[in-house]
Amino acid sequence: LYEAEGDTGAAARVSSRLALVVRWQGHFDEALELMERAYDVLAGDEPDEDIAQLLARLGASYVFAGDAARAKERIERSIEIAESLGSGVVLATAFISRSHVARHSGRPHEALAFLEQARAIAVEHDLESLGSIYFTLSDAEFHRDRYEDALGHLQQALALARRRGSRLLTPDLFERGDLRVDFLHGARVLISIALILACLPVLFHTRA
Repeated sequence: LYEAEGDTGAAARVSSRLALVVRWQGHFDEALELMERAYDVLAGDEPDEDIAQLLARLGASYVFAGDAARAKERIERSIEIAESLGSGVVLATAFISRSHVARHSGRPHEALAFLEQARAIAVEHDLESLGSIYFTLSDAEFHRDRYEDALGHLQQALALARRRGSRLLTPDLFERGDLRVDFLHGARVLISIALILACLPVLFHTRA
């Protein structure tokens, strides 16, 4: 619709959000292409939150595509814009993306530091991304064989899901004291599904 009216900037902003849905559907390359085309259009605009968010997501996508140099460049620019705007929501996203760079570069402690900072910002501003940050922290600790810490982050994610009204998780899911690693795997899957559904309104800038 925007393209038909000649508003390429608005069309690019819509495409950048649509890319999230496409990525969740498992079409990674298509999502990356959508974001790249959107950024090509928006790169010359006055920097704002939409552009900074797009840069952070592009950076994360480049990490998983194996292009660490371009990933870091995009993320650093996102952080620069976010700092100038004082945008907590963009900084949280950018720090999450930056943690992916560190993790894929074999620097797990640096990755955790970025995630912890992202969590602090998300808690301060009660961001929709907080749940996914808890899950990512849990995943990081799980792969370091720190199962109690991993479970602790999942418990925080569960409490957050309850507070935000999610009914997908059973109330006593984490109340057993004899949790096994296989159960933790299952809990992580359940919470990831709940958080994806809970975060869908973010695509349209609405709150759950």
